This record gives sequence, structure tokens and C-alpha cells, in this order.
Amino acid sequence: MSSSRWPSGFRLVPHLFLLFALVGVPGPLTAEVPLSGGADLLQGTITGTVVDAQGQQPLNSVQVHIPALGLGVLSGTDGSFTLSDVPVGSHTLVAQRLGYRQSSQEVTVGDGETLEVTFTLARDALALDEMIVTGTPGGTRSRAIGNVVGRVRAADITEVSPVQSMQDLLGAREPGLTFHRGSGNIGTGSQMRIRGVSSVSMGQQPLIYVDGVRVDNEGAGGPAIRDGRQVSTLDDFSPEEIESIEIIKGPAAATLYGTEASAGVIQIITKRGQTGAPQFDLAVRQGTTWLRDLSRMVGDAWGRDEQGNPISFNILQAEREAGRKHFQHGHLQSYTASMRGGSDAVRYYLSGDFDNNVGIVDYNWQKQTNLRANITVLPSENVTLDVSAGYIDGETSFMQQRTAWGVWEQFQWANPEGQGRTLRGFLRARPEEIANVEATRDMTRFTGSATVTHTPTDWLTQRFIVGTDVVHEENMIFFPRHPDGSNHDFGGLSEGDMELERPTRQYNTLDYAVSANYELRPGRSFTTSVGLQYYHRLEDQVFANGRNFPAPAIRSLAGAASSTSSQAFTENKSVGMYVQQEMNLNDRIFLTAAVRGDDNSAFGADFDAAVYPKFSGTWVISEEDFWFDYERIISSLRLRSAWGMAGRQPDTFAAVTLFSPQPGPGGQPSVSPDVLGNPDVGPEVSSELELGFDAAFLNDRVTTEFTYYTQSVTDALLNVPVPTSSGFSGSQAVNVGEISNWGWELKVDGRAYQRPGFAWDVGFGVTSTDNRVESLGGVPQTTTLREGRTYPFYAKSVILTADIDPDTRNVINLTCDSGTGFDGREPGGEPMACTNAPEIRWGNGRTFPKYEASFNTTLTLFENLRLFAMAEWRGEHYRNLQDADCRHACFWTSEVAVKRDRYPRALAQIDGLTPGGLSGAYISTFDGSFAKLRELSASYTLPTEFAGRVGASRASVNLAARNLLTIWVAQKDIAGAPVTDPEARNATSMVNSNSNVPPLTSITLTMRVSF
Repeated sequence: MSSSRWPSGFRLVPHLFLLFALVGVPGPLTAEVPLSGGADLLQGTITGTVVDAQGQQPLNSVQVHIPALGLGVLSGTDGSFTLSDVPVGSHTLVAQRLGYRQSSQEVTVGDGETLEVTFTLARDALALDEMIVTGTPGGTRSRAIGNVVGRVRAADITEVSPVQSMQDLLGAREPGLTFHRGSGNIGTGSQMRIRGVSSVSMGQQPLIYVDGVRVDNEGAGGPAIRDGRQVSTLDDFSPEEIESIEIIKGPAAATLYGTEASAGVIQIITKRGQTGAPQFDLAVRQGTTWLRDLSRMVGDAWGRDEQGNPISFNILQAEREAGRKHFQHGHLQSYTASMRGGSDAVRYYLSGDFDNNVGIVDYNWQKQTNLRANITVLPSENVTLDVSAGYIDGETSFMQQRTAWGVWEQFQWANPEGQGRTLRGFLRARPEEIANVEATRDMTRFTGSATVTHTPTDWLTQRFIVGTDVVHEENMIFFPRHPDGSNHDFGGLSEGDMELERPTRQYNTLDYAVSANYELRPGRSFTTSVGLQYYHRLEDQVFANGRNFPAPAIRSLAGAASSTSSQAFTENKSVGMYVQQEMNLNDRIFLTAAVRGDDNSAFGADFDAAVYPKFSGTWVISEEDFWFDYERIISSLRLRSAWGMAGRQPDTFAAVTLFSPQPGPGGQPSVSPDVLGNPDVGPEVSSELELGFDAAFLNDRVTTEFTYYTQSVTDALLNVPVPTSSGFSGSQAVNVGEISNWGWELKVDGRAYQRPGFAWDVGFGVTSTDNRVESLGGVPQTTTLREGRTYPFYAKSVILTADIDPDTRNVINLTCDSGTGFDGREPGGEPMACTNAPEIRWGNGRTFPKYEASFNTTLTLFENLRLFAMAEWRGEHYRNLQDADCRHACFWTSEVAVKRDRYPRALAQIDGLTPGGLSGAYISTFDGSFAKLRELSASYTLPTEFAGRVGASRASVNLAARNLLTIWVAQKDIAGAPVTDPEARNATSMVNSNSNVPPLTSITLTMRVSF
């Protein structure tokens, strides 16, 4: 099936990008500018190093030059530089790098002399002149942007942190950006969100761009294993090939990205070449991963013996005593090599990365290779061509291969009454048999782009980007045929069952933009930008299922006794155009106005194009003349504000009426009504007001970034039931809802103490977010979706008292909370009969944290040793743990369920154990707040003389741990059933956790060498 009102789009050929990127890698070249002169010219040499003032680490890509002579060079990866053929005499030597404050020294060079110089560059506290990717050609300086943009410098993090994935790289680094780490299943990821929950039906995933090209942002991919698809395609990319990441957080910042951008935008910029001789970087990482506190997480299972007496056992300990060890310390390993260099005309960056990680069972592993080739060509002074090509090939084998059959749930739901039987007390299957079930993802991915930047004059810049992102997957879940057939552990599945799907997703991008800079009078300059974007998304998926295989050796669908297949094809096209006007007043005050118009093939035929305006202003007040009296306390201060709108497109087929094929009379094909489309459907529209400031205190020792935002989502898409009179069933997407979302973000970094040979840096980020459903437009309310409440809202019936009948041992005399306050759902009401009791707010009713915070600290000792730690806290939210629910209510293997007389109220709160049951009453709701020591590391940079013994310019070693300690949890158990980990959750749910393996602990040792 396909939905498109426009002609078929283009298809780019990935291999042409790769071929172009690999052509013509130059040999050793230098960036020095030759000087003309005779052979008798007296000359000398300047050598030295450039280091970071904060961590005393070498800085690469620093421009060290003598402006008066036009002579310069870039520092290498070890921070070293050599400036040859310098005329004798006194000169001003300058060191510059974006994000750092310029430093200069007066030097005197003698004939034939080699002068050694050391530069120590301090970070520019607010980095006001750093360029930010905004959608306009060449980007925009930070000082001119009225909204906050999060920035993550990947190389700074990978040097000290145990980063194994993109989510490790981004997690807890930027206030407002949250990952719901769901599982310790190697190869899985998690959903992410920016600034809370702002949509009911359209998800929270932000757009993702790599080098200017929109890429697949699927947060729930791969095979449908335990509780859904758990692969995040963001993790396909390697952190080692990333230069920096920019996080655009809301509609006020994302207006220029138009429809689909209201959930935010992630901009990934990969590494580039640099002028100079080839520089090689090698990294080797070895480590191990495991699950801490296994016995507690598994807990005791309860039952009754033949005489009806309560008995219990811990199945993990029982299996260990029998000599069966089912969980292990998995081996983590990765190998990275890269080369960069070039001349003034051509620069290149080449890299390769191979990861081979094994989880806590030997059949859970991931092998992946990432290759990248980035080429920059400058054919003339005013033309630059950047070509970026990345190729990924990976294979993953998952544990918890299918809902109800994973090894973790067998341990969670064990029963002591079955100890002497075939299953040894496991619920459905033995671990050694589960190991034979396969759940795999084979993936190849190509992401390529070509960017041409043309500056015909010093006031006009135009840029053209063309690129593609193509993901090919083969996902499989396979139960092999067992000789015992359906009498084996998996029942009918043991006769052989295979689910196979082959999705292909492709994103194509065309982007043209032009900017004109002009000055009408001194101190009054203007920038006018115009842009046009075209996006084309294709998804083609083939699915097949085969059952009943004749023999264990047969592993193809062709060998199945029965099979079914299907195919789904979707296509979406979007075109947008924007105009932006920026006014610059004395390089201190910036005012910006913009408007963007979008059309999308998912919009209904009767819906006009969407229009999104934007306004922003920023004032670098600390650069005003009157600020002199305050600069000792507040050395830098920028005030900013922004208001803007962005959208989120409806589902591809929301506007299209669909019919399903059916057999007709005489065996002829026919159709019947399936889904009723909505010709008026359009995007959700989000508007956002953002206010904030950036400040540096005490001579830039402390920097602060604060933002308050408030969002309003109108035309929210809700599924409205279709009248039966229409001949269709189900629901129809309609723009009728309204949601508000608000919060604040605070980020502080500073140097707490500094002495020769010792420095202590600290930083923290705090965010608060909340939302409210303002209107449902007449759509029926549900427990989780209610007007005037947060979304998702969490409410259950609350039992106040209960007794046990001594004869029947059933629960009797129940009373429930009648509720009070807003819509009768606030706790604290009078007791009432539970038959008609309302569902009452649990905790604060939120299923997502209202508050999130991270704290990091770095100790630098003797310039070469760095100790780093980061902790993370999430508070004020409640969740439902279905593992505990099933221990209590599904299988009756909890102490509460077995010792009924001792726990009448808890027993009554369990759904299904009261006479006739009590709908909506669960004991398995728990306070999900926690604090964890997320990262701990020690990094040591070897002295130059030691590195030089192996021919290296720089060498370092890093010992790091992740998830080493849970500092605090609000709730450890639910009536005796353990809360395994408050982070463990379903792949796509903010509410539930159902037998997912908790996040793992890992320790890694990484060695980095530069030549």
C-alpha cells in the first residue's frame, strides 16, 4: 500500500557516494604558508604544545599562527605544533580554537634557533561565537540564537566515560533530554524524549540528522521480542566517529525544520579532516558486563507442599547448587582506527570501528562494523564540497527472544511446587532449552551526503545538500523443531516456528538555502535567509511465518509445512520553504523573525499547507559599556527569548480510506471496508515560548544556563470511534485535542578548586517537566487520558480495609477510598463499598519523572591523571511492575498470595484474588524514583617520553565502570516481590515493566594511541 499525492521521488545510489568519498586520499602535506625570499634569509623554528587549561589535556586543531606574516599551522592530536621558516626577530604568536579564548605570546626568534612555546587555552565560558547548525547556510553564531541549544562534544566524553553506544554518549549530558533505559539485553536501546510528553498518539521521538541529512529515527526497531521491538537505530552509529551533537529542544527552536520537528531535533556532526600530515588514532577497549545482585532480583518463589504448608525457594541458588550456571560475565570488546589529514585543497577523515559484545548469556551478542570516509574539497576560494559516507554492517542475537518464553521471566515466575518435575520449578521452559531459540537482527546501513557551499561574494552564501539514509534489516525469531514435538517445553512452537521480516527504510534529502549579509549603517547589519527542503521517506516490509518443520535441521521457510506472508509499503513526501530575517545591533542585540510553510503527503486532501512562524531575541548585556561595574561578579551575561511553532505529521494513511481484500462470490476477489480516512486531517501544531539566560560568574569559573519554557499543542491527533453507520469499524484520526506542556532546565559547570598539580571541576543539570490534557474534543476519557490531568495519568482503586474469612480464607469486608477533590480521584475520601469505588490517583499520578538531575565531578591530578564520576537521579513518578503483579495474581507465587491470612489488605489489592475480582486494583504500582552512580572512571595520559618509545605522539589509558552502584531507590519491593530495577521497563511504555532484564553493570579498560 502507498499513500502519495506527488510523483514518485528520486532514489540515490549509495555506492556512488562511497566511491566518491574514497577517491584521492592525499599523502603527507603541511599547512604552513611558504614565504618568498632569498636563500640567505635568516630563519628559525617555533615548536610547542597547546593544552586545555581545565584538564591540562592536549588540544588538537588549534590554529597557531603569526598574523603579520600569514604563517600558521594546526596542532596535532597530541597538541604539538611546529612552525618552520620563521624570520628572525620579534613576533606576536597567536593560538585560536573555536570554543576557547584566544591566547597570544610575544616571541623572539634567532637565526637557526628552535624556540619552544606552550599555550594554555581557557574555554570560552559561554562560547558565544561558536557556530550552531540552524538550517541556514554556514550556521549561526550562538550569541544570535534566542533559544537554548544543547551541545555535546563527543571526543571529550569518549576520552573519560565508558561509552559503548550513542545513548551512553548522550544520556544525562543535557537537561531536558531523557532516555528510558529499558533492558540489559545487549543490542537493545530505548525511547528518548525531549522536554517531557507533548503528544498523546504521535510518540516523542525527535528528528535525527547526520551531516545535514535526515536519517531513520526509529526508537523501537528489530524483531518483536519480549514486550515489543527494542532496537534504537540511533545506536547504529558509532560514538567514535562523532565530532559533536547539537540538541534542538522544542518548537521555538525547530521552526525551520517544520512538520515532524515539534518533538525536537538531534543534529549529529561527524569528524572531518584537517590540514597537515596524516595523523593516526587507535583505540582498543576490553571489558566485562554482568547483572549485579542477581539473587535479590530473582527473589524467593512461594508455594505449598502436598500437605498445604507454605514453602519457598530461590531458583537461582537452587540451580547453582545443582551445578547449573545460567548467567555469566559477558565479554565486551571494540577496536577503532582512524586517519585524518590533508592540504589546503583536500582534507580527509577515514575511520573503522568493530564492536563485539556479549551479554549475560552466551547467545546474547552483537557484532558490528562501522566504516566512515569524509572528504572536504576546496576547488576554489569560494567553493567547498563536503562528502560524508558511512557504512554499517551488524548482526545481533537477542535474549528474551519472545514474550512469555525468555529466560529472565522463567526465573521471575518460578514455582517451588515444580522443583521435582521436568521444568525444575521454572514456569514454562528450562534455560538450556531457551538458549536454542533464536532472535536475530541482521542489518546494513548506508548514510551519505554531499554538501556544496558557495560564497561568490563576502556577503552572499548558498548551500546545497543532497543525501540518503538506507537501512536494510532481516529480523528473525526461530523455534527449531524438537524431536519431542509439542510435548517439549514450548508446546506447539516446538514443532518448529519461524517469523521472518525484511524491512527496508530509506530517507532522501534535498536541501537548498541561501543567506545574504548586508550592513545598512555602521552597527546595523542584517542577514536574510531563504531555504527549500524536500524529504522523501520509503518503507517496504515483507513478513512471513512458517510453522511445523519436519526435522530439526530444516531452517528455511521453504521447509515449513504451512506458511503465510504479507507485504506493506509506505511512502511519504514533504516539501517546505522558509524565509528568515535577522537583525544585528552592534553585535550585542539580535532580533530574528522567520516563517515556514509545509505540505506533506500525509495531510488530508482538504487540508491546506501548514504555516509555522518564529520570533526570537537575544542581548549580550555584559558587552555593554555600562557592565564594567558588574564584571567581577558576573563576567558574561546573555538574555534570550524565543517563540515559535512546529508540527508533527499524522500517520501516513490517516487521510486515506482503505479497503481490505476479501474472497467474493465464486471465489472472485473483492474488497470490504477497512479504515475510514479523514480528508481534513493535518499535523499537530505546537507553539512554544522560551525564556532564559546564559551567565558566567567569578571570572568565568562558573557558567550557568537556565531556561523556562511553556508549550501549547493544538489540533492534537486523537483516535475517534467511527460510527457504525459509515460501514467502517475502528477509529479515525482527528485533530481535536489540546495539551499544554511546561518546565524549566538548569545547567551549572564550574571549577571548585585549583592549585598547581590539582584541579576540581563540578557540574550538574536539573530539569522539571509537567503537562496537562486541556481538552479531548469530546473523545471519551480513559484511565490514563483525562482532561485536566497529566498524560499518561495513573489511577487505581485503593482498598482501605479488608478481612479474611476464617472458613473460606477469602477476602471479605472490603472498603475503598471514595476519592475527593478534583474529579473525585484525589486520595483521602471516606471509606465506601469497593463495588462502585472510583480509581484514585496513585502517588502524584505521573508515570514519567517530574524531576531529573545529573551531577558530575572531575579531579585532575598532576596534569596527567583524571578521575571522573557522574550520578543520575529521577524523582516523583510511579510505575506498574507486571512481574510483581503476576507473582501475586497470575501464578500465586508470592508470600502474600500463599500466606493469605497475614496480608488481607495486600491480598485484596491484588486483581483477581477477591471474590469476583476487583477491576483496576493492583498492588504492583510502585514509586519509581531512584539515584544511581552512572559512571566512574580514571584516565591517565602517559608522559610524552613513554609514548615516544613506541613511536606514538600521545597515549592514554582509561579504566571505567557504568551502573556500578544504585545509591538509592524509593521502593525495593512490592509486598515482598522484588522491584528488580526501577529503570527496567517495556520498550515503548512509560507505564509498565514486564520481565525485561534490568540494565547491566560493566567495567572497561581502554587504551588510546596517536601517531
